[in-house]
Amino acid sequence: MPVRGPVEALLDKTRPGWRERQARRKSLWHLPMIIVMVGLLAGLWFVLFEAMWQVHLIWHPEHIGRLEDFWPKGIGPKSFVASSLLVLPLFLPALGVSLILANLLFWCIRPARRSFEREASSDPEMTFRGANGKLLKITLCYLVPVGIGMSFIGAWVLTDLR
Repeated sequence: MPVRGPVEALLDKTRPGWRERQARRKSLWHLPMIIVMVGLLAGLWFVLFEAMWQVHLIWHPEHIGRLEDFWPKGIGPKSFVASSLLVLPLFLPALGVSLILANLLFWCIRPARRSFEREASSDPEMTFRGANGKLLKITLCYLVPVGIGMSFIGAWVLTDLR
């Protein structure tokens, strides 16, 4: 019996057939899609941080013009936890949205779309509609509320940047 990590065990339980779907993904289009998705992820994460920093400034106007003091050398534990709570959870909504946007972008490229449709064959979860439907549901129901909610808490409790 192969050794399974916690992520694989979770996927086996919640997403039956994921291993078979993964094995069918052989198109070279997946590489540029991953590269685009990572770029979108980084950009969206940055934009979400900038937006949340503006929310933080509404609550703590004394920090206006002090973004360079965010995560300074020698930061205290309370400020580190609060600032981490402001930044890190934003990864979740950025991830969901970047996956959806990358799928949409590559769906617009006809050769990529044909390749992905061949891989999907008869599996509705691998089609553009099936994959993005699930991603949209997970993103809107879980990733956005959890990520933005936790970041709001971080923006609120970050009273001191040191």
